[in-house]
Amino acid sequence: MAIRDISVPNREPVCLGPPLPPRTDLASSPHQRSLHQVLRRLHRRPRQNDKPGQAKAVANLTRYTKEHGAFLAKATGLPKLAVQNDLLGHVLELKNQLDSYASGNHGKATGFYRQAYSHMFMTGDLLSGAIAKQKNLR
Repeated sequence: MAIRDISVPNREPVCLGPPLPPRTDLASSPHQRSLHQVLRRLHRRPRQNDKPGQAKAVANLTRYTKEHGAFLAKATGLPKLAVQNDLLGHVLELKNQLDSYASGNHGKATGFYRQAYSHMFMTGDLLSGAIAKQKNLR
């Protein structure tokens, strides 16, 4: 069962998870493709009870936040650690969402999904503010 396809009798499917693209090559950057691949693997691990695989996926997610955070910090002039921590917060919300979903707590999973979704607006504000400042648009 895909994370987004939960069938309820006499109702339309309900989306409880992040809308991941069906193909990872649709993401716009290598960093995004990597994130989507790791999240997909992490989603499969709890069902397989693969603790080493889960640990590897979390390590890859942490690496992603550092690499992509450094890239965004360099592009925007923001402090690298601040950007990395912002991305880490988002990734941890998604991990908590997947863990909650895998354990059957769909209500909690939905809450984490909404937090992760909302978090990206804050990240967008942070990055767009820095870019606007670089371009003297404020």
